[in-house]
Amino acid sequence: MAEASEANMQDLIEVLQRVLEDNKDRKVRVRNVHIDGVKRTAPWLLQQQAAPLLECTTLGDVLEEADYTCSKIKSLNVFPNVSAEVDRSLAQPLQDDGVEELDINFQIRESRLVSGGTGVTVGNNQGTATFSINLNNLAGVADQVSFTTSRTSKGQVGYQAAYSLPFLGSPFSPLRFELAKTQLELQQHGAFLDNRYAAVELQQRYFGVDHSFRLESSWRHIHRAAADVPFLLREQMGHTLKNAASYTLKMQAFPESDQFDLAMRISAEAAGGQLGGDIHHSKIEASADAQSIWDLCTLRLSGRLGYGTAQPLPLAVKQATPHRPLHLADRYCLGGVLNVRGFKHMRIGDAAGTYAQGGSAYWAAAAHAYFPFPKLQDTLGSSVQLHAFANAGSVASQAKQLWHPGRIAASYGLGIFAQAQLCQLELNYTLPFQTGGAPTQPGFSIAVGWEFL
Repeated sequence: MAEASEANMQDLIEVLQRVLEDNKDRKVRVRNVHIDGVKRTAPWLLQQQAAPLLECTTLGDVLEEADYTCSKIKSLNVFPNVSAEVDRSLAQPLQDDGVEELDINFQIRESRLVSGGTGVTVGNNQGTATFSINLNNLAGVADQVSFTTSRTSKGQVGYQAAYSLPFLGSPFSPLRFELAKTQLELQQHGAFLDNRYAAVELQQRYFGVDHSFRLESSWRHIHRAAADVPFLLREQMGHTLKNAASYTLKMQAFPESDQFDLAMRISAEAAGGQLGGDIHHSKIEASADAQSIWDLCTLRLSGRLGYGTAQPLPLAVKQATPHRPLHLADRYCLGGVLNVRGFKHMRIGDAAGTYAQGGSAYWAAAAHAYFPFPKLQDTLGSSVQLHAFANAGSVASQAKQLWHPGRIAASYGLGIFAQAQLCQLELNYTLPFQTGGAPTQPGFSIAVGWEFL
C-alpha cells in the first residue's frame, strides 16, 4: 500500500513538472503582492524582499522569483515559516498585449518575541555547552538581541550579548554588535587568556563571495598557568589593549558540482596605529581546501599560510622594527591532532623551555585519501571511512626561515575517519619522519572537532 501511494505521488510530481514546463514561457504580470501573518514587522522590510516579483514577465520567472523571495525572508532569521502561492482567482482577463495578470500571496509566521535554547558544540578536542535567550524582531526590522553563556569541558566560562539586524534591509548583509567576555587556555605557552571585547561586524555577499568587515577593541589579560613558565614568555603577559580592523573573504569555487569542491579563505588584520591601543601589527592569512570525490576514494588537499609583522600597514606605528615579533596572544602555533599530526600540541617552532614561543609566520599542508570500509560500504556509507594522510608544516619568527629544511615538521599515518552530526572524529596511527626540532607524539591518537587540516 505504501509503495503504491509513493508511486502515485511520483506520478503526480511528474505531471506537475510537465505542466510547468509547458507553461513556463507564458506571459504574465504580477498585479499585487499580498503578505499575511505579520504583526510586528515593518511593512517596508518585506515589501523590499518581494519587489522583484513585480518585474517578472513569464510564469516561470514568477515561480522562480517567488521561491527565491521565500528563501530571502527565511534568511532574515526571524520568520520560521514562509510560503507563497500564485492566486488566479482574482486574475484579470487577458490584456490587449496578451498578458495575464496574477496576484502573489505570502503566508508568513513570525518568531515568538522571546525564544531560547541550549546546545553543545565540539572543537579543539573539547566540548562547549551553551545557553541562550533571544529577543526576536524587537524593533520590527528583523533585528535580534541575544544573550549567551557558555562553559567548556575544561571549565572555561564565556558570556556574550549581541544585537544584529539586516543592513539596509538586505538578508545577506547582517550588521552585528557584540559585547563579550571569553576565557582561553594557551596550553602551548603555559598561560590563560581572559578577553573582554566590543566589536561591530558587517557581512556582505556579492556574486557568491562572502565578505566580512570587523572593528574590535579587546582588553586582554594573559596570566601564567604554571610556575615553570620561562621569563621569555612571562614578559609578554599582563594586560593589553588591542584595537583592530579586519577583513575576511570566503568563497567556494564549484558550488554546483557533486564531484569537485574548492573552498578558499583570506583574512587580513591591522591593529594599533591610528586605531589606538598598545598592540601594533599587521597580519594576513590564507587557506584552501580542495576535494575530489571518486567511486573508489575521496581525495582532499589542504593548505594554510600566515604572516604577521610589527611593521604594519598605514594604520600602525612607523617606528616599529621590521622583525619585531608579534605579541604572545597573536602568534601562530602549529602541531597536534587537529593540524600537523604526530607532534605535541602547538609545539612546532622555537621552544621556550618546555613551552612554545610561537611565530610570526607559518605554513601547513596536508594530503588525505578516504576509502570506504570493505564489504561495509552499503551499511556505513560515507559516515565512517578508512583514512590515509601525510601532513607537514613550519613556524618561524621570520618568513625567510619557514622553508629551511631543519624547521619543517612532517608525518604520515593511517586511521579511521567518522562524520557525526556535531563533530568529526579521527582515530589515527601517526609516524613523524621529519621533526624540525619539534617534540613528537607518534602512535595512536584521537581527535574530535570540526576544523581539521
